[in-house]
Amino acid sequence: MTDTIDALESMVKSQGWRYLSELCRKEWTERERTGRRNALNDTDDKRALDKLRQITAAQEAVEWVLNLPSEEIARLRRQEQASKAETAQVSMSRRGTL
Repeated sequence: MTDTIDALESMVKSQGWRYLSELCRKEWTERERTGRRNALNDTDDKRALDKLRQITAAQEAVEWVLNLPSEEIARLRRQEQASKAETAQVSMSRRGTL
């Protein structure tokens, strides 16, 4: 588990990841604006609402992908700490460690 955490931390701290994140956010912002403008100009209200829903779903997907490494690091650390705490409790008895 520590190897995975280390790999994810290295990736998140790398120049390449920062560049990719920045590029994705910039590109998404431009596409979102265009999509919202197209939705607002649509004369069919239902179709406009559908477009806005699609934009929202896409935005959530982009954010999920970009946040995934940091969230996975946090999840693995919690799992690692819980495992250590469980091991410490199991190994103790009235006679000491087994």
